[in-house]
Amino acid sequence: MGGSISTGGRPSRFLLFESINDKNWSQKNFMKRWSGEIDFQTQQMREIRWVFAQHKQEAITSHKEAYDAGHRISTLVDMDADTTGKKVKDAKSIHTTTPACTLWTMQFVDGNGNLIRDNLNAFIKSQLPNSDESKISEIAIKTVDLSMKRLVKEDRYSEHKFDKKGWLNPINDHDLCDAIIKELGADKKKQVERAMRDSALEDKNGLIRDLFRKMFNSVFADDGPHSRL
Repeated sequence: MGGSISTGGRPSRFLLFESINDKNWSQKNFMKRWSGEIDFQTQQMREIRWVFAQHKQEAITSHKEAYDAGHRISTLVDMDADTTGKKVKDAKSIHTTTPACTLWTMQFVDGNGNLIRDNLNAFIKSQLPNSDESKISEIAIKTVDLSMKRLVKEDRYSEHKFDKKGWLNPINDHDLCDAIIKELGADKKKQVERAMRDSALEDKNGLIRDLFRKMFNSVFADDGPHSRL
């Protein structure tokens, strides 16, 4: 795991992520942009140690160990195929990207898990400005198809579970990228990935800000003004 969860003296506050990319984007980009609105000041930010795991299961295991050891820790993992939160149900202060599959696709759903087509289509159009509505729709459909195939590999009942939730258009960031670079060319992969993260930074639906408020409140729960959720 990147960053040791061990302290001396006053307990540190940890934010743990399932990957270094999620951690770096959250710490260096998202919080730089939104920390003021989330209403956490420089002093609170200095008290936090940002750490990451190598994968989702390691993040969950490390979180449970740290929490049981008495550390103030809040962890974020992607929902992926875990629509019911089964993998994290026995752990306090673990947050997921539900109802979105991944952190960077939270920008494309509302709080009920419904696809915000305008946001998705606008992003695809930004990468393929010469595409007409038909082509954009084709790429969106392809993205959902690829995403569901990925989810079924994780859980063969994924399609049924997503249908039961009413989440009919799951989107994984890797599959959206793949659907777009099929048109642009594989050499544009990094470009599309950066653009998706930049787009997520706008947080047009406010879901990522809400998620981070909950994460911060988990580690500042005993400190009064930040225990408002």
